[in-house]
Amino acid sequence: KTHYGARFLTIMNVINYICKPCKLSLSTRHDYLSEVNAMKSHEWKCNGMCSQTIYRPFTRPPGPHEKWWKRHTNECGGKYQIIGFNKNKNNLDSNEWKEKKLLKRREKEKKRRDKKKHRADILDQDSDNDKKWNKTNKRKRENKYKITLE
Repeated sequence: KTHYGARFLTIMNVINYICKPCKLSLSTRHDYLSEVNAMKSHEWKCNGMCSQTIYRPFTRPPGPHEKWWKRHTNECGGKYQIIGFNKNKNNLDSNEWKEKKLLKRREKEKKRRDKKKHRADILDQDSDNDKKWNKTNKRKRENKYKITLE
């Protein structure tokens, strides 16, 4: 049973029928294995006789909380040690990832500086306008109360 509505299923079937030549296939079943495997970036290796390698998505070592742990301790008796960690294993190596992060940080700082500079420019323009306005008004006031004797 799918949790999609009848309208979605109809549209999906129409798209699949129209796009048969281009081999586009929409479905209501999704396979997330590639996404799950992409997250497994911590590499653990057993130091016992099995020397099994396990990839996990988090830094917690395999232990009694695993279903297979009892069998492993009985057969091998080894403990797992972390041997590798890659922050973004599939897309970028660690240096590229660091460079990309640094560039983003620099861009943010530049935007912030530009914004501050723009605000300062606006304030300077406002203060210049105020000075001009005050000077012209001062002249007008002086001329208004000038007494001429003839």
